[in-house]
Amino acid sequence: MVIPRFIEQAKNGKNIVVYGNGKQTRDFTYIDDVVEATIKVSEKINKSEIINIAKGTETTMIDLAKIIKKITDSNSKVKKIKTPKFRKEFDVQRRFGNSKKLFKLIKYKPHTKLELGLKKIIYND
Repeated sequence: MVIPRFIEQAKNGKNIVVYGNGKQTRDFTYIDDVVEATIKVSEKINKSEIINIAKGTETTMIDLAKIIKKITDSNSKVKKIKTPKFRKEFDVQRRFGNSKKLFKLIKYKPHTKLELGLKKIIYND
């Protein structure tokens, strides 16, 4: 949910609002990679399996905001604000996935780089 919010803020010249210190990390996996992996798994695995589909790369919220600002050529400022109380309950500092099982089963790794995936989202490529 952070990506659409940052894109909208950047495109509209508003401050790109980052909660807390901006060092929280996420592992962003481009949707086409998820779909490709899901199809390959469904073709190979005939039983119920729990499999992570993840890029395995952490990106901080500050870095994400800066990348989106650059891609959109925005004059927005990246602004850190105190995390609202309602978000503190479920705020996660670090989240990234491990796709070793995915690779072991189907020899596939999500491959779309974050910046390329963002460009595809922003410019509807």
